[in-house]
Amino acid sequence: MAFIFGFILLIVSIIAGFVGGGGNLLVLLQPFEILIVCGSALAVFIISNPSSVRKQVWRKLGRSMTHPATTREDYLETLNFLFHFMRFMKSNTAAMVERHIETPMNSSIFRTFPGIAANKSAVVFFCDYIRTITMGCDNPYELERIMDEDLQTRYRDLQDVNYSIHRIADALPALGIIGAVLGVINAMSAISADPKILAQRIAAALIGTFVGVFFSYCIISPLGFCVDKHGRDELRLLECIKASIIAYVRGQPPIIAVECARQSIPGPHKPSFIEVERAIKKKKPKG
Repeated sequence: MAFIFGFILLIVSIIAGFVGGGGNLLVLLQPFEILIVCGSALAVFIISNPSSVRKQVWRKLGRSMTHPATTREDYLETLNFLFHFMRFMKSNTAAMVERHIETPMNSSIFRTFPGIAANKSAVVFFCDYIRTITMGCDNPYELERIMDEDLQTRYRDLQDVNYSIHRIADALPALGIIGAVLGVINAMSAISADPKILAQRIAAALIGTFVGVFFSYCIISPLGFCVDKHGRDELRLLECIKASIIAYVRGQPPIIAVECARQSIPGPHKPSFIEVERAIKKKKPKG
């Protein structure tokens, strides 16, 4: 919602300022200048990134715009889920635990916490390492090393996505200059034409610079920071899950494992111990 509001405010501010200063909106409609700049930017994106990165960029962009950033309530639900699942693990066999992690959507524990169930990245991360534990990996140091490598890989993938977006943002002003230069060449070729026609062509040329700078600093660069923030939030949630799993494997009871996870949560989103305790008592899985 904040993203949409900010984008609308941006467009309204630019258009209102331009029109208020006596500008004509029709002058901004220069499809061929826009084609030069935006088409070239898309081509640069395709040339400079492998297909795997391109797919991740579209996926991350879509997720960052349609899914809100991780909130305090998300962390609270995660801690509640971790407590109840680990308590279930404590009192049941590995075979019974595997039934829940093999088909999370059919699990009564996962269904009780829809926020977790809807977070595919968190579900996959959690189930992978619970499965590793049920298979006999009970060395906390080895498990922590594997989890750290997994998180580092996810972080590098996020960086690849961020770099590819910011590279386009950096290239757009230069591509705008290319559009402007081509527009000036086009205008100079009609130097002997009517001054009105020449003025229109020069105005069209300047639109290329505007389009490049506008898309760079007002669209692509903010989108890049939005994707980066959203990705880092997801990684912090996974680090919270990791802290609880490692504490559990080290022999800590579920409530202490959850407390270890709570301590890893960033300050603004960290619920108090009392809040976690109340949430655990209030919401329990059925069955």
